[in-house]
Amino acid sequence: MPIKQLPAGEFLGPALWQRRLGGLTLTLSRYRAGGEHSWHTHACNTFFLLIAGQHRDETRRLEYEQRPFVPLFHPTTEPHVAHVGPTGMTGLNVEYGERWLTENGLAAKDFQNYRILGRPQYRLLGLRLLAACGQTGPTAEVDLSNAALEILEPVARESEITDKTPPRWLARAEDFLHAKFPEPISLRDVAREAGVHPVYCARVFRRCRGLTVSAYLRALRLAEAARLVLEEGWPMAEAAYGAGFADQAHFCRCCSQLLGRSPKALRAVAHLMSLNSRLNSHEFGYV
Repeated sequence: MPIKQLPAGEFLGPALWQRRLGGLTLTLSRYRAGGEHSWHTHACNTFFLLIAGQHRDETRRLEYEQRPFVPLFHPTTEPHVAHVGPTGMTGLNVEYGERWLTENGLAAKDFQNYRILGRPQYRLLGLRLLAACGQTGPTAEVDLSNAALEILEPVARESEITDKTPPRWLARAEDFLHAKFPEPISLRDVAREAGVHPVYCARVFRRCRGLTVSAYLRALRLAEAARLVLEEGWPMAEAAYGAGFADQAHFCRCCSQLLGRSPKALRAVAHLMSLNSRLNSHEFGYV
């Protein structure tokens, strides 16, 4: 099986936007519909954040259908192949060069494992990083670097976030939340689905997942609202309502509290994504 190593700053789709910050490189790329790219590795440890479209990632050990804003970590040692869905995809690649890692007291050898950060709190980290890409002004570079370090932390300290064996009912509770989050959901609803007492449900959920049930719901709704804005092009008010927020004001408050920015940051990212909107399918290729 031939394996290609992609040089730093290069990906298997054309770049829409790129910023380099002293060894840290962020690249917003678009990938052609239906593409199945060759097996490859990256010269730098890299996070990939799916923003729009469909992506199935395959390694030697597993295949994963990536959800929007779920950070996917590729170490330099793990070959993988990307399968792009019928509508194509847009994603953000974050590369950590040796210089940047050294300046932050880290090294490439500290990151050896392919990781899927699927919990809602990590989707929030991905959203914070994405929102920082749309920021301008004197603090923009510092904020981007901080967000890139924040999302790297759970990978660098993998042993500290490994769950103790969770109870079986916890998976039922999570499935219920993922299926019903746009609707009004009470803790009693979740506990009833799981078959446990609400107080016990709240205690175990927070211990095992690092978030309260309410915070977990807010994270799911915020990720869905962002998807509707960035992928579907919905107006902000409609996206807020469609994701389960009471109104646009509630959505704005959650953005400020959880992302540290107003929804205007999402509009800025949408603008970056539209810069090369006239690209035709025949223009997609290997960069």
